[in-house]
Amino acid sequence: MDDTKQNDRPKTQEEIDDETYNAKDYKKNIYSFSTQELEELQPLEDATRLVQTFLALGQIAQKAKDNYVGGQVLDRLGVKKSQDSKFSYDLGKKRIIVYEPRLWCSMCDAKKAEYKVGEQIFCRDCIEIKKKELGKPLEEKEKKSKKKS
Repeated sequence: MDDTKQNDRPKTQEEIDDETYNAKDYKKNIYSFSTQELEELQPLEDATRLVQTFLALGQIAQKAKDNYVGGQVLDRLGVKKSQDSKFSYDLGKKRIIVYEPRLWCSMCDAKKAEYKVGEQIFCRDCIEIKKKELGKPLEEKEKKSKKKS
């Protein structure tokens, strides 16, 4: 039961180092800090943990802001959600900058149009679908004409 729990948790730095510096080629020595060293290092360790916590909170807050702008604000502005669009914002300047394709795919209306067939324009994914659609009738016509011959 303990083995499965160990596999689920991330490896400690010591476990990673043990694999990197294997016992065959390296001798592992373990030492202890002196009381004075611990007293001097502990505030630095506490500060490191505090900064790591703040960094994690900052990342969470940034994701929350991005989700809010990417959801509510862009919805209000009528901006399409697309992998081909990009937005950035500056709260200090109170503005949002949105880059979106000038031409949208006439089939899916969700991606940047890059190909033109007749009067229609298509994205990379939809052009493949269109090629298959155009190819099937041609193949069927060819088969029918061969059978008549």
